[in-house]
Amino acid sequence: MPIQLASRSISAETDVYERIRRSLADAKTLWHDWKGDQETVGILAAVKNTLVAADVAGSALPTSSIGNASHAEWRQLVRDSGG
Repeated sequence: MPIQLASRSISAETDVYERIRRSLADAKTLWHDWKGDQETVGILAAVKNTLVAADVAGSALPTSSIGNASHAEWRQLVRDSGG
């Protein structure tokens, strides 16, 4: 069963490295076209920063310290700890 990645399918018969090379070439072409448009560059920067912030926020969530607590119990723990 092929894995669907955006508009491309990858299967055991596919030359994965060739697909990666083509994707990189496509990305370079798109960036070349976009970098002259300040609005697009700004939107891309905002998207990148949002993804980084979401990753950091997700990494900051406690896991083992709250055990099997529900979301409501977790919020109460945060309130009780002064957070």
